[in-house]
Amino acid sequence: MQFSLRALFVALTLAAVYCGVLFGLPTSIGNRFVSLFSIFLPAVIIGGVVYSRETWRAFWIGCAVGGVPLFLYASSGVISPTYAGREDPDRWYTYFFAIWHCVIVVNGLIVITMRWIYTRNRPPEGAIYSPPTEVPESDSSCSGVISK
Repeated sequence: MQFSLRALFVALTLAAVYCGVLFGLPTSIGNRFVSLFSIFLPAVIIGGVVYSRETWRAFWIGCAVGGVPLFLYASSGVISPTYAGREDPDRWYTYFFAIWHCVIVVNGLIVITMRWIYTRNRPPEGAIYSPPTEVPESDSSCSGVISK
């Protein structure tokens, strides 16, 4: 999996727009954006696991592993914008989901790294692999020169 400068700029732009909407706009709009984003996130992750291949599948599996516990916790009703006991419950809600989304992406990147470590020393797909065998000692009558 290779990245180009264009892919880096697109990812950076998306992260900047996400942070701008989340933290630059009023809290109520940011919370609605986070909630909407979080509603569609499980479907996107499941689609990535099912339909992607190779490194992207590893990324989406990592996202699913990191996202499922937090999604279940968030959808259990414990987290709400009016969570009692916080000075600014709306901002706390926004931070919780922003951190949750970052954890999902980081887990995906960790799984990609694990896949890379695992596959870099593995023989290519379809290669016939035989363990190394001992080479017999050379015969003294053989000079090592091949003649026709």
